[in-house]
Amino acid sequence: MNNIEVDARQITSMFADLTSRQQRQVYRSALRKGAGILVGETKRQLRQTLGRAASSRNWWNGKTLISGIKANADRNGEEAKVHIMGDFRLKFFELGTRVRRTTGSNTASVRGRNPIRRQRVSANRGSINAAHFFRTAKANKEILDDSNGFAEKAKLLVEDYSSLWSKDNYNDATNELIFLRRATTTTNSFEGYNFPVGLENCKGGNCPTQTLVDAYEMKDTGLRPDELDNYDPANPYYTNRDPRFYLTIAKNGDEKWPNWNTVPLQTYQGGLNAEPLSGGTPTGYYLKKYCQTAVDLRAGTASKTYHSWITFRFGEFYLNYAEAVYKYLGSPYATDNEFTTSAVDAIKVVRTRAEMPGFPQGMTNDAFWKKYQNERMVELAFEGHRFWDVRRWKEGDKHFKNIVEMKITKNGDDTYTYERKVKERSWDDKMYFFPIPQSEKSKNPNLEQNPGW
Repeated sequence: MNNIEVDARQITSMFADLTSRQQRQVYRSALRKGAGILVGETKRQLRQTLGRAASSRNWWNGKTLISGIKANADRNGEEAKVHIMGDFRLKFFELGTRVRRTTGSNTASVRGRNPIRRQRVSANRGSINAAHFFRTAKANKEILDDSNGFAEKAKLLVEDYSSLWSKDNYNDATNELIFLRRATTTTNSFEGYNFPVGLENCKGGNCPTQTLVDAYEMKDTGLRPDELDNYDPANPYYTNRDPRFYLTIAKNGDEKWPNWNTVPLQTYQGGLNAEPLSGGTPTGYYLKKYCQTAVDLRAGTASKTYHSWITFRFGEFYLNYAEAVYKYLGSPYATDNEFTTSAVDAIKVVRTRAEMPGFPQGMTNDAFWKKYQNERMVELAFEGHRFWDVRRWKEGDKHFKNIVEMKITKNGDDTYTYERKVKERSWDDKMYFFPIPQSEKSKNPNLEQNPGW
């Protein structure tokens, strides 16, 4: 080709002799070939960024991500585009989603004959960066996967859930723990703050809510109590619950909590460990998780121990992976060449250790998402995740506006009456972000305050 001389004037003259239709065909052909070069380069960059995932096939139609990159020239031969056509995941990865809001509507109540209308304001759910989900799923997969796959790494989850926060967890749960912070000295301050009021030198600090208690499913069905056909709000459902419930939460009637307490817990109104005592649990429960039951706080026999606080453990990463791969692939059951373990199968690893049934087949995306959020709340309770999880999901208006407490009354025949009380909390969407300190704004006048502050 280098030896061929082209007479541009002759070519221009030949082109002018063509009909308008033929000229458009020439334009379109040239545009397509030029766009083809761009298609090739786009595919090359996609493979470079995503690796094997670029050639992974959709579980619903068998198409690959790479096949979604195509060129198109308009009929008039005026414009050619390289764009995404064949795969919604690629569109999602490229564009994410717009800012999403819940639907606001008018609600009405009737007082006598006059309707009272109230405006329900829509809530901001934010936008979604699809590329984030891919990167997050891939990062968690790299931690959980090896040459033997997820199944082999699952063996690293310790059999005994409570060993994760035992005084010797750095030895008892070595396989599952990735990073933890160990106190440099022995102490009993955590126990003193959280052991039940009514015991010597105990303050009853962190009290689990009925909201959390309700999250623990029934062991035989995998359903929350409020999902049962015969659900009774006056029934606390303390039997046959998820084993993690009994390891995390101290309830009325529990014996030997802590070990040196000779009287069963009395969290009913007027009981030894309850209101109206100052600091008595307002929820009906006390915290077990992270508390070392052998630590004695009585004068003359007081003892101390080392504590190690979990930052990262494998159990969390299975849940992280499940959330990211579900968001990326669009289904809790979906897999592809890159992510060969589905969201439900990753969660099953955690639930199997807890002796709980796996998630059922055939769930809708909404049903899965609700159940996943519940599982994360239970598995990671009091490990410092809930505050950030709800904000990441942009569901503060759903989860933080109120909590439920359990008020227990002891009857004359030694039975108990259980009454749920809803405690209203304050929430505003501005709380998704912290305010920028005025000192920082003074240093940089270009900083704009976060919305609402």
